[in-house]
Amino acid sequence: MLRAKSLPEFLEQANTDGMRATMLLQADGALQGAAGKGITALHGQIMGVVSTAMWGEFDGAEMESGTGDLDMILMGMDTGTLGVARLRTGHLVCVYAEDWVQMGSVRTRLLSLRSALEISLRSLEEG
Repeated sequence: MLRAKSLPEFLEQANTDGMRATMLLQADGALQGAAGKGITALHGQIMGVVSTAMWGEFDGAEMESGTGDLDMILMGMDTGTLGVARLRTGHLVCVYAEDWVQMGSVRTRLLSLRSALEISLRSLEEG
């Protein structure tokens, strides 16, 4: 079972093979935990706010167009790839990868993280 104080260590395990940072956010953008190279609390908060705002905009557009629920966002940027996925608990999990990492690898990492975090967060809520 995942404990709140062990969350950064859990997230750090995902930071291999070009993944630079991993974060868990509440739906409102509040940072639950972060791990990665050069990630300070301020960096985590800023990335959390940006990721949540971006998610909200895309999710709102999905709802208005009636095309279904947004599951994941992958965004290629100059310095890397940002991936954001929603958990069934309402949290968002984010990964930031080096620019040489392929989007398919970022997607696979997000799916694995989402699965592991949903199980752990559900057990925290129940216990």
